[in-house]
Amino acid sequence: MAGLAGGHQPAEPTKRSGAPINCCQRPAALSLAATVVLKFMIGRSQVYPPFLRDGIYTFLLVHGRPDYGAFPSATMAGASALIIGLHLRTAAERVTLVVVTSLLTAALLVTNGHWMSDIIGGVCLGLVIGRAVARRFFES
Repeated sequence: MAGLAGGHQPAEPTKRSGAPINCCQRPAALSLAATVVLKFMIGRSQVYPPFLRDGIYTFLLVHGRPDYGAFPSATMAGASALIIGLHLRTAAERVTLVVVTSLLTAALLVTNGHWMSDIIGGVCLGLVIGRAVARRFFES
């Protein structure tokens, strides 16, 4: 009836119609879940306040305390996985990836939010998970 009234019929959904959205959301969610587990398992102390105020630098394996959850950086893991999930193809898009990652890294370091190794660990985790999920959607 919509065809008779001049309306348009919606296109039939394809098997991969949700791929662009899913390939960004899923790796970010999976990497954030992985960071929660790793933070609990590794238990690295935060930069501020434990280290800068009290001089505490330690690991509490399988701990459950909120001030011992620095490694890996969930911010960088989620951002890296999300960006990789976008499936960037051109050089300009990849340069944008480097600029965004550099800005996030600088912000976390300047605000004493993470140790540099936390950031590197988060980026690596996000890249691995993002690539694995993107491969599922784009390389069938």
